[in-house]
Amino acid sequence: MPIMIFMTSYYPELNRYSRKSAAKFLKYNRLLLFLLPVLLLISSCSEKSTQIGVGLLPSSDFTNLKSTDTIKVRAYNLYPDSVLASRLSLSYIGGLHDPYYGNTFCDFVAQLRLTQAWPGGVPTVDSVKLYFGVSGVKGDLTYKPSVGLYEVTEMLYTDSIYYSKRTPKTGMLIGNFDLGTVTKDTIQDFQAVLPTSFGEYLLRDTTKLNQLGTDTDFRTFFKGLYVTVGSVEKSKSKGGQPSIPQLLVFNPLADGFLIRVFYHTQAKDGLYYDFIINDKSARYNRYFHDPSTADADKKINHVNDNIMDTIACAQCLYGDYAFIKLTGLEGFKSMMPIAINKARITFTTFLDGVTYKATTIPSRIYLKYNSGDTVKYNVPDYVISASFFDGAFNSTTSTYSFNLAAFVQEYLEGKIEKPEVEIYLPIGEYNNAILYSVGSKHPPTFTLVYTRF
Repeated sequence: MPIMIFMTSYYPELNRYSRKSAAKFLKYNRLLLFLLPVLLLISSCSEKSTQIGVGLLPSSDFTNLKSTDTIKVRAYNLYPDSVLASRLSLSYIGGLHDPYYGNTFCDFVAQLRLTQAWPGGVPTVDSVKLYFGVSGVKGDLTYKPSVGLYEVTEMLYTDSIYYSKRTPKTGMLIGNFDLGTVTKDTIQDFQAVLPTSFGEYLLRDTTKLNQLGTDTDFRTFFKGLYVTVGSVEKSKSKGGQPSIPQLLVFNPLADGFLIRVFYHTQAKDGLYYDFIINDKSARYNRYFHDPSTADADKKINHVNDNIMDTIACAQCLYGDYAFIKLTGLEGFKSMMPIAINKARITFTTFLDGVTYKATTIPSRIYLKYNSGDTVKYNVPDYVISASFFDGAFNSTTSTYSFNLAAFVQEYLEGKIEKPEVEIYLPIGEYNNAILYSVGSKHPPTFTLVYTRF
C-alpha cells in the first residue's frame, strides 16, 4: 500500500548513540539556551495592556470592590416588660444571682392532665406523692430546693397566648414541700409527700376524671397548678423578687411531673391514679428580674433610658439585652446596585475572672430583628447557615463576631425596614454576658466590604 504524505514523520530520526547525532543534539540545546533569555527580554519589554476605548463602554460593564469601616455601632440596653411565655419547651422554678444584673426569678403555671379514664369504684385515698423530674440544676448546688403548689382558678387553653408577667389567679395553697438534696447539675428526680386531703380533693368527683372536652372535662374541674418555690427570703427592694441561688430546669417533653394518688376500693387494694404535666398541657412561664439587688459597684446603670452605656447586655431568661443600631448604612441605599461581600460586627467580651470567665459565659450569642409587624426573626445570615452567621465565643480574642452580609443586603434592597438588631440568648442558656460597647476601651467594630456595579 502506498504511504500517504501525512503519514510520514516530519522530524528526522536520530540515532542517539552516534557521535553525529550527539553533536546535533548539543547544537540544538545551545541554540535553545541562547534564545530563551532573548524571548524573556522581549516579553518583559512588551507594552502593557492598553486602556484605549474603555471610555466608550458603559460603566455598568465594570465593578468596583470597596470597603469601609465608617459604619457606627450604637448599642442601647433594654429590658422587656413582658415576653411571650406560653407552651415553651422549658420551664423553671427558682432563680439565679448575678452581681452585675441582680436577682432572676422564675416559676410556671400548668394544667394537670390524666393518663387514663377512671377505672371505676369508690376510692379511699391512702397517700399522695409528687414525682418531679428535672433536666438540670443551675446555681448553688448546696441549696436544698422546695416547691410550692397552688391550685389556679382560671381556665387555661392551649391556643391562648400568655405573657411572662401574668399574675396567676390562685385558690387553695396545697403546700410547700422539700425536694431533697441536689446531687449535681444533671437529670435527676425528686419526690415529695403531699397531703392526703389533696388526693381526696382531686378524686372528689370521679365522673369528672375524663378529657373529653365537655363541661365535665377534668380541666374544668381542676384547672391547674401554680408551681413555684417554697417560702423564701424576698429581695431587699420593695416588690422585689425572691432571692434564690438555684434554678431547677423542667422539660415537659422529657421530664416527669406526676402526682400519684394511692388508694383502695372495697374490691381491691394497692391502686393508684396519676395526674401529670406534660408537653400537651396548657402552660406558661413567668420571668422576673430585680436589678436593685446587683452589687452597688457593679450594677448596670443605663437600661431603658435611651442612653448609650459603655457595655452591651446579654442576660439570660429574657433579661436585659442590647439593641444595636448600625448608623450610616442608610447612605448606601443611594449607591445601589451594591452587592455586599462582607458585613461583620465584633464585640469584645468583658471578663472579670470571677463571675465572667471564658468557661462561664454563653458559648454563642444570637441576633434578631424586627420585621416591622412586631414579629422578631433571626437575622437571615443565621437562616442561611448557623456556622456562617457565627456568634460563637472566640476564647483566643475574647470576642463574639457576627456575619450580617445577608441582613445588610436585604436592608439595602428594602426587604428589611431598619438597620437594627437585638442581642438575645436562647431558651436553655443560663449564663449571662457583658460586652464592651461605645466609649469603652474595646469598642465594637463593623467592617463592610461591597461591590458596586
